[in-house]
Amino acid sequence: MRYQFLTLAYCIAAGRLGAQLGRAPLDQVGDLRVEARDRKELVGVPPRLLLTIATIRGFPCPEHEFRYTSIRKADTLILRIDSVISLGGICPDEIMPVVLQVPLGMNDAPRAVIIANGDSAADSLQIAVTAQSVQLKGLTHRFVHADTTHWLRYPENSMMVACASVPHAAAFCEDALRWIDQQKGLRRITFPRAGVVPFIPEGIGPDFRVLYYRYSDTSVVRKLSACLLAVQQRLASEVGVSLGFGTWTSLGVTAYSPRWISQNEVGVFPSPEPMVTKTCRPK
Repeated sequence: MRYQFLTLAYCIAAGRLGAQLGRAPLDQVGDLRVEARDRKELVGVPPRLLLTIATIRGFPCPEHEFRYTSIRKADTLILRIDSVISLGGICPDEIMPVVLQVPLGMNDAPRAVIIANGDSAADSLQIAVTAQSVQLKGLTHRFVHADTTHWLRYPENSMMVACASVPHAAAFCEDALRWIDQQKGLRRITFPRAGVVPFIPEGIGPDFRVLYYRYSDTSVVRKLSACLLAVQQRLASEVGVSLGFGTWTSLGVTAYSPRWISQNEVGVFPSPEPMVTKTCRPK
C-alpha cells in the first residue's frame, strides 16, 4: 500500500491585539494541537478525513474562530491563518478551544499542507495516509503539538455492535450476538492491532462485548434497527442488559433495560429464553 506523505508547515507571526474587535494575533493565542483522522459529521453521511487544528488555550464566551484563507496549488494546500476573532452573541458560559477543521479529501488529498502567517516561526509535520489508516509525525516542535496516534479508518459500510449484561443475564448477549452473526448481509470484521479503532462510543465500558461488522446495504441496518426497537419493548420492566449498534454514518439504535443492578436492588432479569431470536425472527 503506497503512503502519501503530506508535509504540514506552520508559520505563525506576531501582531497587535485589537481588544475592541475581540481579535487576537496567533502569537498571543499560544500553542496549537493538530490531529488528522476520520470524523463523523452528519447522520447518514460517510465520515471525512479531516485535519483538525485547535488552540490548547481555552477561550471564554462568546465563541471564537480562526480567520484564515486557503488556496490549493497543485498538490499543496496553503492555509493562511491571520488571527482568532470573537463572534459575539449568546453562548454557554464555557471556556473552549478555538477549532478549525480542514478536509483533506478522499482520493485527492494534498501531498503538502502549509499553514502560514508571514515569515515568522514555522513547524513542520508529516502525515502518512492510506485507505486503512492515518498518522501524523511532528518534524519540529516550536509551538505545534502533533497527535501522533495511529488512527485506523472506517471501512465502508462498517458498524460496531456492543452488548453488556449483569452475570445473571449473560444468556441475553449470547443469544443476541448469535442472532446478529446469522443475519444475511452481515460479515464480521476485525481491525489491526497496530492502531486505534475509529469507533469510539461513549458509555462503552469493560463489561461490554464489542464486535465489528460490514453490511451489504442499508436494508440490513433497517432490519437490525427494527429488531432492537422490538427488543426494547420487552426490556421495559427488566434489569441488567444493553444491546446497541452504530454505523460508520452515525445510524444506530440501542435497546437497554431502564435499570441496571445495584448492590441492594433486586430486579427482574431477562429470562434465559433466546429473547432476541424469538423477538426478531421473521413472522
